[in-house]
Amino acid sequence: MSKSLKYVLGALSNWPVIFLGILIILFSLTLIGSHLIIAIILIIVGLALTTGIHGFQIDPNKKVYRQYLFMLGFTMGKWHRYDAIEKIFINSMVESQTIYSRTNQSNTVKKHKLISFLKFDDGRKIELYEGKNKSSLLKKLNRVAQDLSTHIQDNTTN
Repeated sequence: MSKSLKYVLGALSNWPVIFLGILIILFSLTLIGSHLIIAIILIIVGLALTTGIHGFQIDPNKKVYRQYLFMLGFTMGKWHRYDAIEKIFINSMVESQTIYSRTNQSNTVKKHKLISFLKFDDGRKIELYEGKNKSSLLKKLNRVAQDLSTHIQDNTTN
């Protein structure tokens, strides 16, 4: 029997979109008595916005993997074959955004974050988890590395 491993990587939407989905659901409940079809459509849209997650699934015995979207009870994603897993690695990244005021003065905001990847022997890379806290990221990655019998390479400086 094949053992498929599933890792939930995060919500499909950020919190403002999830909040919008909740508002749509609440609004649609007020329409149930007068506009049933519109209410049902809005409930489906609201549920899609609030329940969507993305993840990674791998079957080491069959040597297949997929990145998937889970929405409204359906899992969507194409399976891909691989020969071997090379490693899991962590990179650091700096995101910056420059904000301009009306007087043409600028302010640059920088955020540091860590991104982890699973690398296959043919060079393909799949993004796994990301975060700001290295210890919590390593905790998640240690489980994945143990499940897949591979090692973690830390490419960060801190």
